Amino acid sequence: RSLESLQLLDIDMTILAQSRMKARQARFAESEADARRALLSRLNNGGKYNPATARFVMGLAGTMVEQGRYADAEKLAHVAIEIN
Repeated sequence: RSLESLQLLDIDMTILAQSRMKARQARFAESEADARRALLSRLNNGGKYNPATARFVMGLAGTMVEQGRYADAEKLAHVAIEIN
């Protein structure tokens, strides 16, 4: 991996961590927006079948669970399984 690729992954991991923290604070709209932004970045920079992408899909699923959106979270969990 290039240095730039690793730096982008680091940034995306930080955004995902912020998403989790906002979900714990019941700031669900912000949490979901951050999780989606991090996932989109991973898809653009690593591709769908990059092993790291599954973690970001599950991060978004976690946000859905926090909101009580279990059906959406389940769909995302299935996508993460497909990736791995």
